[in-house]
Amino acid sequence: MPDARRPSRAAVNALRTLLERHNHIVQEVDGQNDFGEDQHVTFTEDGEVTGDLVKIQVKGGRSWRRADGYAVPIGDHGGTWADGNIPVLCVVHDPDTDGLYRANATKELLSARRNGEVLKTITMSPDRKLDDESIADFVAEARR
Repeated sequence: MPDARRPSRAAVNALRTLLERHNHIVQEVDGQNDFGEDQHVTFTEDGEVTGDLVKIQVKGGRSWRRADGYAVPIGDHGGTWADGNIPVLCVVHDPDTDGLYRANATKELLSARRNGEVLKTITMSPDRKLDDESIADFVAEARR
């Protein structure tokens, strides 16, 4: 495996491990078919499948770190992330802290559109950590 792929794989694996530890169903998107989404996640509740699904764009490595948190470039994905019928979330894995950080790309893009703005990146502050303590809030937010 090329060295450049290691941070991406570590990020995808860290997120999948967390979600599966909490009994959510994770389907990884094959790299050949990755057009701005790396995982499809179906949430569960009390051992039952809810039918609520999200797409997640996962980024890993130091290059996504910013002075005030983390950022994921939108690139050509803005339309599909904002207008699709399945919400798209962004998650960044910081290899130095082994932390995961999250943002709702669909929500941010639609909010910016309503305000007449065009976003170039989806940003997330360091307090938007995704871990065992915050996963219930993450799932509740995503399901809304």
